[in-house]
Amino acid sequence: MEAHGYRIQPPPTLRGFWHSSPNVLAASVTLLLLTTPEATGLRWHAPQGCPSQAEAATYLDTELQCDPTVGSSEVRVAATPDGWRAEVRIDGGDPRALTAGSCEDLMAAAMVVVAVARDAQPEPPPQPDPSPQEPIVPLAPAPVRQVVHDPVAEPQQPRSAPLATRPREEATGSHVPVTHWVGVDAGVAAIHVPAISARLGARYVLRGDRWAVRAGAHYETPRRLLYPDTTVGGRFWTVAADVLGCYEPGRGSVTGAMCAGPAAGGVVGAGVGVPSPRRPRAAWVGAHALAGLRWAWNPRWRLSLDALFAVGLNRPAFHIGSRESLFESPQLGGAGMLGIERRLP
Repeated sequence: MEAHGYRIQPPPTLRGFWHSSPNVLAASVTLLLLTTPEATGLRWHAPQGCPSQAEAATYLDTELQCDPTVGSSEVRVAATPDGWRAEVRIDGGDPRALTAGSCEDLMAAAMVVVAVARDAQPEPPPQPDPSPQEPIVPLAPAPVRQVVHDPVAEPQQPRSAPLATRPREEATGSHVPVTHWVGVDAGVAAIHVPAISARLGARYVLRGDRWAVRAGAHYETPRRLLYPDTTVGGRFWTVAADVLGCYEPGRGSVTGAMCAGPAAGGVVGAGVGVPSPRRPRAAWVGAHALAGLRWAWNPRWRLSLDALFAVGLNRPAFHIGSRESLFESPQLGGAGMLGIERRLP
């Protein structure tokens, strides 16, 4: 079509655009491939005994205020001879290795890596207009067709987030936070009285990485002791407390315990077979040594099996009236206990 000496070029067809703008189409397809998101959300792979997918997502959302459905992050956890190891992969990038003494602490460190990576991730680059307009070009006296295209910027690669690598240095230090536990136990003992009696106890444990401080109190049920061939004697029960420092070797769900520390208590009695029975009391001071096993079948619960050895620094003795001593506390004693502990929030 001509008007006043100019020729108006009609819009190109799709086939003409394909032949005339191959670079534009190639750049658009490349940009679409680069900006296609991967599978979104947090993917958590861990063996039994570790926090679940739901617990990891809840920790990321509530504790770190990071949406677990945004982006693509994958965490794979495996047990090692020294504890636990995780590989964290953000948006399909290179994995970051983390280690920790417990799977729960490893989960917390991995979620910090994911949260920091999400905060440091830049906004995606703007997409160019996929259909640039071709301006109308006037013709010179010699009709020469000219087509001018808008330049298409090369798609920009998202800059790497330097802050995302910082938690790796902090988390790989295998720092295990201090935890608080309470527990109860029951068993048999022969420590303060030369007879076997039932033993009940309660304890508080402050636990770190392979170490613990334990404070406990115990009660041994009454036992009857009589003079030979008579009905005269007494009933005796004891209470005691100890503070033990412990070394807990091992990683994973099963660990050992080797403890030692001071102990003190008292023996209380009541006369049997006498007209006016009295209630004598005597103090006991000594030391306790303990060897045992711990099995954590759950991040917040664990069973304990302990063998306790006691050494008395003094030996209280009891007698009735002018009779000879009924008994004297043993210098060496022991106990066996089965207990359960729960981690405090």
